[in-house]
Amino acid sequence: MFILIPVGVEGHEVRLPVVCIGIVAACVALFFGTWVLPSNAEGVESSAMRELIREWEAHPYLELPNFLPDEEKVQIAAYRAEWLQSHPAPTGDVLDAEQRSFTVRFQQAFEKAQQTPMRKLALVPSRGFFQWGLLTHMFIHFGWMHLLGNLLFFYMCGPLLEDAWGRKIFGGFYLLGGLFAATAHFLIDRHSTVSMGGASGAIAACMGAFAVRFASRRVSMGYFFFVGFRLFRGIWLWPAWVCGFLWFATEVFSAVMSGGKASGVAVMAHVGGFAFGAGVAFGMKAIGLEKSLVPSVEHHTGPLTVSLLKEVEDARSLVQAGDRAGARAKYESAARAHPEDADVQLGLVALDFAEGARPAAISRLDRTLNGLLRKKEGLRAIAGLWEVWTSLKPDELRPALAFALAKAAEEVGDQAQGLLEPLFLRGGDASGLMGAKSLIRAAELQLASADTTTAAVTLDTLLARADAGPELLARAKQLRDSVHPESSRGVSLPEDPEPSASRPPPKSVLCALLAVTDAGLTLQSRTGDQNQLAFRQILGVAAGVIPLSKDGAAPRGILLVDLILSWGDATRAAVSVRLDSDTTVMSKLFPGASAAEVYGRFLAHVLEATGATPLPDAGALTTGKFPRYPSAEARDAAIFPGVA
Repeated sequence: MFILIPVGVEGHEVRLPVVCIGIVAACVALFFGTWVLPSNAEGVESSAMRELIREWEAHPYLELPNFLPDEEKVQIAAYRAEWLQSHPAPTGDVLDAEQRSFTVRFQQAFEKAQQTPMRKLALVPSRGFFQWGLLTHMFIHFGWMHLLGNLLFFYMCGPLLEDAWGRKIFGGFYLLGGLFAATAHFLIDRHSTVSMGGASGAIAACMGAFAVRFASRRVSMGYFFFVGFRLFRGIWLWPAWVCGFLWFATEVFSAVMSGGKASGVAVMAHVGGFAFGAGVAFGMKAIGLEKSLVPSVEHHTGPLTVSLLKEVEDARSLVQAGDRAGARAKYESAARAHPEDADVQLGLVALDFAEGARPAAISRLDRTLNGLLRKKEGLRAIAGLWEVWTSLKPDELRPALAFALAKAAEEVGDQAQGLLEPLFLRGGDASGLMGAKSLIRAAELQLASADTTTAAVTLDTLLARADAGPELLARAKQLRDSVHPESSRGVSLPEDPEPSASRPPPKSVLCALLAVTDAGLTLQSRTGDQNQLAFRQILGVAAGVIPLSKDGAAPRGILLVDLILSWGDATRAAVSVRLDSDTTVMSKLFPGASAAEVYGRFLAHVLEATGATPLPDAGALTTGKFPRYPSAEARDAAIFPGVA
């Protein structure tokens, strides 16, 4: 004996499935109203029906009513013919009287059955296509096992579809799936008088859509089998598409073997419903209908704003009103009752950031995002990351977590594009193959956006590592050779360029320095955007003083510091981030007695962290003995020989 039954689905945490709950409630309510509470749900006493059957078996020469299914009529005709070969049948008035009596009693039993709620709500093909049973049949059930079995399968796939497609679309899909399944059953035997009821056709549509929409989601299948007197049991994890395919193949086999009319089971409704659901899911994917119609996290460019918990919504309202203490009390109350709820934890993370408790925020964020990823809730993890992204520095994430989040972000789609490169760059700080793979992917993204300079820096960083592995190093070298092989770290600058050599002027992006971390610098551009510059991207450091005159005042000296990201060549401009002493208040970051000492400390820190080439030399930069130039152009010509 072997039993296989689904017992769970990975990542089954969803928003409150209102439509699914409504469907289940309708099925349960009608089940009690049509099956449990009525004293005779089917309208015919079993004893009376057995008496009629025994009477006919004793007198098979009697004609049965013509509402019986065709296959039963064939069996009855064969039995009658065999019986009459060895038994005499009455004739004349005796036969007529027996036939009238039998027909009247059979007709009375049949008409009584027609008046029951079950029969009225069921789909009976002989009534014609346009009948209420086409819709109502999917909410009635013939017995406890029928109801519970259907609801088990519905629980596995319905809530996930409702969460992914939204309540309105899922509700319409469920009804259309049930109608399509009922139509398939109707067409296979339009003259049948047998009642058809149950949600299995509509649920089969959900299963077909689930097998396509969540094809890689793993389903926990519980197995039980006996060998002799010993029971073996356990759990198998199968992809949803495998479960769907096997179930559908079984139903198709049953339909073929029975001509679509398997005894007691509407197999054609199952086949038709599953095909409808799979077709809808394939169609929505193929034409992008889901992206245009469904307001889900997969297509949202910001954080989720709706929570299942009232405390969370109340807390968010308090945050907007400026009451952080009240909001924290609400969140902490919700956390005690629902410690694993991501919305609760992310709300507390946001409060921690706002209140300056960064270590607590980072620790809680790590646990929350890691937990979502373990449960295969990558989409929700990315949405949660968006909620705190403006408060977070990528280098505050663990490299392994950043890499896992980047992989999840790739599956999300366009709305996560702003996360990919910084997450992969942070993942590159991981040791071994993980870090190497992360840097390779970061470089590929940079090349795809035509940012060849940054890609070269990323690839140089990878090529300098000893733990990348030969295959990844070969891939990195291939990519590096496809961009600017001569602009690698440590390139020697020409001391005496050819007189005819001419280089385009360097490109410098003026920024203000906001913070210095172990991994790099936090910069703010003229437009107000904040960005992270990793130390590994800096190839050279140059500093020099030039005269600056404003509004006719006497010239004064201004210090320019260039963090060189690319040396450039005869055809490509060098690229640098430029800091000047007017826009960066360095004394707040590196206290010192004088400006020269302050900047010397800063440049010493950068050189130590980067190993970059110092210009003019490390001694001059770290002691504050900066060279002076008559103009910015003269300074650029000294740093980048050959500039036109």
